[in-house]
Amino acid sequence: KQVDLYIDGLNPLLRDLGKLGKIATKELRASSRVIADRHMVPAYKKAAREVPSWGGYLANSIRSRNDRLPSVKIGQTGSRKQTIGLKP
Repeated sequence: KQVDLYIDGLNPLLRDLGKLGKIATKELRASSRVIADRHMVPAYKKAAREVPSWGGYLANSIRSRNDRLPSVKIGQTGSRKQTIGLKP
């Protein structure tokens, strides 16, 4: 599930960021990932671990994403599905 959110001025910013050269874009993505790894991922993992029983599984699936803006992926992290709970 994705969260849709409107931020005033974000679309023009993204449009301008898209005009940057390849090197600048690569640096921007790297810096955004550092921000997400330092601040966002630990906060989301801490919150997830507070959920009884399945919070630890969710916390282990939280990763930063390679994007122009700091972002986090929560949930399935690969082609292999993760099962929580009893297997049939």
